Amino acid sequence: MVLGIGNPILGDDGVGPRAVEMLREEIGDRLRRRGDADVELKEVCSGNLGAMEELIGCDEAIIIDSISAGPAIREGEVLELTPDALIGHGPPLNAHMADFASSYELYRSVFKGEMPARVRIYAIAIKGDLRFSDRLSREAEDAARRVASKISRELLGDGPDGGAIHGHRGRRSRSLEGIPIIR
Repeated sequence: MVLGIGNPILGDDGVGPRAVEMLREEIGDRLRRRGDADVELKEVCSGNLGAMEELIGCDEAIIIDSISAGPAIREGEVLELTPDALIGHGPPLNAHMADFASSYELYRSVFKGEMPARVRIYAIAIKGDLRFSDRLSREAEDAARRVASKISRELLGDGPDGGAIHGHRGRRSRSLEGIPIIR
């Protein structure tokens, strides 16, 4: 599963869904022709708890989402993270707002064995001033393109792992090894 998280009408917050849209445009037909129906490309704008629902039953997942730029992370920079790397870097878990790491751990404890064992997150740094717009900044658009291109090469076999991703349980499984950090 490749899952883009964000709201496409809040400017750069929509960078995750935009990257998945680019990926679908680039390789969606080729994946279907190759019989890779177990590779799902999805977008969600429901927040982290809602995104967890999409991950139930997946073997592995790639998440594409935004992260606030700041002194240590420049706008348009892309970080490759794990849920563990995000622990303690978000709001407290509550019914209306939850960080990714807390949401993932909650769902792992409730849906034992049903959540992906391996999750990688591409966090694209954006400015914090979100406004109603269906357009991304140049920096966010460029970062989305870089992430989509990197994932595309991996899924099609042009990467170091020969085109691999784990699908939903019970289907053929391949590995996500080898997608490097994009800076």
